[in-house]
Amino acid sequence: MHAPQVHEVIFDGTFNASVVQIPRLGVLGWSRNCLTVGLPLLDAVTPEQFEAVLAHELGHLARAHGRFRAWIYRLRTSWTQLAENLRKQGQRGWFIFARFFNWYGPLFGAYTLVLARSQEYSADRHSADAVGATIAADALTAVAVGARVVATTFWPSLLRTADTQPGPPSAPFNDVERRFRQGLLADESESALEKILVQKPNPSDTHPPLRDRLAALGEEARLPGPTKRSAAAHFVGKALVDLRQALNRRWERQVTASWKARHDQARASREKLDQLTEKSRVEKLSAQEMWQVAVLTEAFRGVDAAVDLYQQILTENENHAAANFAIGRILLSREDFNGIPMIEQAMDVSSDLVPVGCALVQGFLWQHDREDEAEVFYRRAKEHERIVALAALERRRIHRRDRFIETGLDDATVAPIREELSKCPEVARAYMVRKEVIYFPEKFLFVLGVVPRFTEVFGFRSRTSQGLAKRLASKINLPCLVVVLRARWATRRMKRVNRAQIYS
Repeated sequence: MHAPQVHEVIFDGTFNASVVQIPRLGVLGWSRNCLTVGLPLLDAVTPEQFEAVLAHELGHLARAHGRFRAWIYRLRTSWTQLAENLRKQGQRGWFIFARFFNWYGPLFGAYTLVLARSQEYSADRHSADAVGATIAADALTAVAVGARVVATTFWPSLLRTADTQPGPPSAPFNDVERRFRQGLLADESESALEKILVQKPNPSDTHPPLRDRLAALGEEARLPGPTKRSAAAHFVGKALVDLRQALNRRWERQVTASWKARHDQARASREKLDQLTEKSRVEKLSAQEMWQVAVLTEAFRGVDAAVDLYQQILTENENHAAANFAIGRILLSREDFNGIPMIEQAMDVSSDLVPVGCALVQGFLWQHDREDEAEVFYRRAKEHERIVALAALERRRIHRRDRFIETGLDDATVAPIREELSKCPEVARAYMVRKEVIYFPEKFLFVLGVVPRFTEVFGFRSRTSQGLAKRLASKINLPCLVVVLRARWATRRMKRVNRAQIYS
């Protein structure tokens, strides 16, 4: 088999390596192979292990996986873009394609997922043939453990220093290299490998679980030790210092603005926490203030200190959705199944928590071999998506068959709206009602009916009323508002509602 060549190498700051084919002549082909490799990955593996990684990536090309995967990706992207464009543009023919997309999408995704996973096993065998099964297995383990530690420990710990440091560190990639050169802490590497080996296949991930890939090679997982001579030092050589400095400078430029914003926000949040803590010593805090203290305590003083505060909130209001969710989330992170009913209660109270709550519980149950129970939460999330789409459609516009009722707003809420209307000389009268909705009735939909002074001039809309609806919608502070102009049937209906007229 002809060994593919790498024509170009690109270094970045990710913990990844990939080879892509870039056609030189467009549809006519004659591709060049471009290797993209992250410097942290090179720091984490030995030269022999990186040869295994490279052999794996080139194995995709040697078996023509690159061109086929590129074709699959382009086809998937084209179908998705076509479906989205038709839907957004409101094409009349959308309903013709909808059934096809709903049938073809899952089928195509399932077929290509199985194919992509089989290609990963094939590329692993290509790696084992090139460097040996033991080195190939050690490379897979070292990359998996290193990637998890960097993603879940190193970068989060580094970013948390923004709470106390006004500027970002100047050399984070030097710290990454030092961490692998000195060897990962035994407990963090063992914990990372243990969690990786118990992971079940992700339904959307093209890469099989590590344990299955090692089993296919006939090898066992071994913890990576310190990299006495890393692949970065071996292959990059004298250019390594300049490369690392370039990545450090680029990273610093990219994060400086967001780092400063986080630091300023953290400083303001700590000051707020100190103020509320001091206030709690002399008087009882409101429910909103107690919630602020609990959230800020978790952010700056740790989870253990916050749990008691969340529990105190539930003592006063057992249906507090956010507090139930917070404790449930913490319990699941501690492998405690008692967190599931608390998240369920939070979702029952607040529908906004359904997507993230279902995803959290489903993933937890999936990793604990409770697929049937996880399926229940998957179906609940899909049903919630369907209802959200129907609710959005219901709130998009006003129809003659809609029923209007009183807003229920007090004078203090209506007064700022009336003031905004008074600033618009083109407004003659205004009515405000609520539309009765079927989906999520607890989320009110307010309708503001405006009668302009000049609606039409010789059949054309007056310039004074153009853009009025957008201006009012942007100025009036209500969570869900529809502004209606020049709809006589709507304003006639609104007049019949008690206390509907709010401006004249």
